[in-house]
Amino acid sequence: MTDAPLDDIRALIADAPPSGSPGPSAEGMGELSDLASWIMSWRGETSLRRPILAFYAGAHAGEDIAETRAFMEQVAAGDAAISRAAAHLGAGLDVYDLALDRPLPPPPAPAMSERECAATMAFGMEVMAKQPDLLVLVGVGPGADASARAVIAAVEAGASDPLDALRTLGGRESAAVAGAIIAARTQRIPVLIDGLPALAAATALRAHDAGATDHVRWAGAVGLSPLTETPGLGVTRTDGTAALVALCLIKLACAMAEPGS
Repeated sequence: MTDAPLDDIRALIADAPPSGSPGPSAEGMGELSDLASWIMSWRGETSLRRPILAFYAGAHAGEDIAETRAFMEQVAAGDAAISRAAAHLGAGLDVYDLALDRPLPPPPAPAMSERECAATMAFGMEVMAKQPDLLVLVGVGPGADASARAVIAAVEAGASDPLDALRTLGGRESAAVAGAIIAARTQRIPVLIDGLPALAAATALRAHDAGATDHVRWAGAVGLSPLTETPGLGVTRTDGTAALVALCLIKLACAMAEPGS
């Protein structure tokens, strides 16, 4: 890692490969055809054999971590509803504790140093070692949504460099999701994000480089929209439920797009 660690991250983004060619549209499939084409444009095929749902949990100053820790333990043990749903869909599930016992400092102190932010992003990239063919990313934790809103507001206002906004205002959960998004981009793996912390990560990356999130879709309300559009079916839970509903639709779209369907 260099003396300006976020420059290493910027270099990875700049070197990301382009998307491939989308698949042909299937008559009568509507939005399902678009989903299959999206998968095809990144993977070169529409089959999905190893989707992985990854939770990144961070903590912010003055917040109680007990509920988040209990949820993460339930997820890891397979006892949470989201765990059973993931298993039903054939999706792997991983949870990452981003120093829940060491909350980030409160504003106006910067949330992370440049080195810590880059290291957290690098940690988020490690999910790619699981070799997913679709990556589903969720950030959780006490104070995470408020932090995410601050990042999104700062980026949309053009108040600072987008990655610096992520570093100073965001949480470890958003930084790790950002790292996972970048790593997936370098390996041409499509990504679903769910919830505000993941949306903040993608918003910062898109503001830094408009192409950095071409492989990302937001399942925040199960609309499966590109980040520039507003999603739609109204699932408001932030535990990954919307992402798994989205995964159902994507798997259906891919199955129907297979030759002979």
